[in-house]
Amino acid sequence: MSHWSRRGAGALWLVAGLLAIPSSLQAAELALSGEEVANLGITLAAPELAEVTRAVPARGRVVIPPAGDVAVSPAHEGLVVRLLRASGDRVAAGELLAEINSPVFLESQRGFLDAATADELARQRLARDRQLAAEGIVSRRRLEETGAEAAAAAAAFAEHRQMLRIAGLDDAAIDALAKDRRLLPLLPVRAPLDGTVLDSAARVGSGVSPTEALFRIGDVSTLWLELELAQRHLGDVAPGMTVSVDGAGAAIARVLAIGGAVHPETQMVTVRAELEGGSHGLRPGQFVAVRIAGDTASGSAADVWSVPAASVVQAGDGHFVFLRTASGFRVAPVRQVGADGDRALVAAEFGAGARLAHDGVSALKSLWGGPADGDS
Repeated sequence: MSHWSRRGAGALWLVAGLLAIPSSLQAAELALSGEEVANLGITLAAPELAEVTRAVPARGRVVIPPAGDVAVSPAHEGLVVRLLRASGDRVAAGELLAEINSPVFLESQRGFLDAATADELARQRLARDRQLAAEGIVSRRRLEETGAEAAAAAAAFAEHRQMLRIAGLDDAAIDALAKDRRLLPLLPVRAPLDGTVLDSAARVGSGVSPTEALFRIGDVSTLWLELELAQRHLGDVAPGMTVSVDGAGAAIARVLAIGGAVHPETQMVTVRAELEGGSHGLRPGQFVAVRIAGDTASGSAADVWSVPAASVVQAGDGHFVFLRTASGFRVAPVRQVGADGDRALVAAEFGAGARLAHDGVSALKSLWGGPADGDS
């Protein structure tokens, strides 16, 4: 399986750990004169340095950030009589999702109207006692008691109003209830945010309670990747690194955070990344395989070069090239990390101005005879 892919002209992804060349592979020297090189039909080619980026593999799934994943439950128990939205629907904040026949909701409205009446009467009594106190007809103590009663009535009224807000009524509906004093027959269930209905457990005719989630709504405009990273790669990953998703060319994410603990069962570390843009086509819950890209591998044990595929020979378990020297050729070990048409991609330690045998490689391989026992 190939461990690299194109990232632009001459640019590659490499899985961390592929660049090292076994120290056991020793170079060999082949002494050849210029005339012998010409007689063997050997031509030379220059290796081209390729830009590479270390890539750490990981697996995980697409998730919605916690702030954008909401369970919607009814404020009171009752019976579902109408559903207006289903899984997959886009909804706006405040949009009606369902209606419930709830005796408790009716009682809550009656409690609100009673509190409104009590508040109005308490305010009228307070206004009257203030006038009487100013005329010296009632005592200051009486005025203080009336003021305390008015404050308690106002607090009770505000509490009942807030309970109706929690039940799903907006201020306009509550004001209309207070003015017209007509009870709303059905309890509304509304969307708390803009998003998509991810799941709907509601069924017409079913009984529900505040402990049951009727809908799950998610804001999918922002999605995260929760990835499981092997501990051996912890030193290769840092916040800000780019994450590419296999099989989803437009899906790019950035590492946000690296978990501070190891999962006791899998012995993996969680890495969280945020997807960029909205054209990636990924959905919450989807499993993904990714590559986390680090810095260009300039500090690796060997650079990666693009060379003619014909220049690379296999002997034993290793790959080799023939480097031109003043006295002939030196057999140099390389690690082949990929192929690109008629070019091979190898990790090697070539010096400046290096030249490799291109045509006539089979003749050089015959002269060499292969690596010594234990070198491959």
